[in-house]
Amino acid sequence: KKGIHPEYGPATGTCSCGNVIRTNSTVKDMHVNSCSACHPYYTGKKTFVDTEGRIDAFKRRFAAKKGCTEEEAHEILMDLARRANLYHEVRDGVDYYHTIPAAHGIYEFHGGEFEPGWVQGLYATLGGGMLAQIYDAGVPFYRSVPCDTKVVHGEVPLEEDIFESLKTHHRFAVCNCQCLESSREYMGIKNCEHNLPICIQTDNMAAFYLDDINAGLPEDKPYAREITYEEARDLLKGSVKNGFVLQTTYADKTNEVICSCGVCHCGILQAFKLFPEGGAAPQISRYSLVHNPETCIKCGACAKRCPMQAITMDSETGYPVIDNTCVACGQCAMVCPKEARWLERKPEDQIAPLAESTWESYNIMEAYRRREQKLFDPAK
Repeated sequence: KKGIHPEYGPATGTCSCGNVIRTNSTVKDMHVNSCSACHPYYTGKKTFVDTEGRIDAFKRRFAAKKGCTEEEAHEILMDLARRANLYHEVRDGVDYYHTIPAAHGIYEFHGGEFEPGWVQGLYATLGGGMLAQIYDAGVPFYRSVPCDTKVVHGEVPLEEDIFESLKTHHRFAVCNCQCLESSREYMGIKNCEHNLPICIQTDNMAAFYLDDINAGLPEDKPYAREITYEEARDLLKGSVKNGFVLQTTYADKTNEVICSCGVCHCGILQAFKLFPEGGAAPQISRYSLVHNPETCIKCGACAKRCPMQAITMDSETGYPVIDNTCVACGQCAMVCPKEARWLERKPEDQIAPLAESTWESYNIMEAYRRREQKLFDPAK
């Protein structure tokens, strides 16, 4: 039909970083908050994405849709946060809100109040496709860090030294590991003798657990408890002693969540065990495990220690053999009596840049899935 199509012609897209993109469109002037010239995913560099005004604009739209004032909209949003259905944090005095994924999110935020039917449905969802996506998303959900720098040959950067980076944080919280608690309490799965592993949160994530989630629960039944740096450090040292993998989010120096567990119950490690060929799998650790057969005495201590059950003893040579699910946690090197095993950092060209924050890493995952057309389709 003639005369119904908007005028199509030259247009410009201006990014908050200053980059101007010239194209053709029916919209003459467009403004965006990030582009390929400034987004960390494309530049490989940490940057600040200017979101000034977006929160207030969201509140106004939300208030208009709900037919309430901005102050009332804020209270509604905070109510959702206190019920752990919306993530909330304060940055430079401004309230920020974020819709939450299944994990780290809905699953962890609702710990202690699961219903058996809900947990069973979640486990069915995990087995039905979600686990396969976790390490096929551009960057990994969590990354393994060395359990101790003494098992690393060479320097360890701050963001990979969990005990040193812990000193840079100002607030800490701890709660039980929901993977182990839910599988034991609601699914009846007990395949190890581990004491309940722990989940540590720092800074803004700790504030969300302590100030928002706890506020929505009875005072005598808080979900998380606040701890000191010294307590957080000692808890992580205890996890290393227990033979756990230390994992943290794929973010630059924020370490907003620090997980310690083994493949026996950890859903994240089980995902990697089941689907080790995902596109993000090489980034699960920035280290490689090295074995020296000349000093190895074939004692098997490494195989017994491995929290990923990734080491077996070769029936012919007697040497330990690792499969493709090693996460280079360093636990096997910790118990090797002859120091025949150690970690070495991968070449820089094999290491993807870290995101600025946990939530930014989720944005990178989503962008990757959309670009590669790997969004999960339940119909398939």
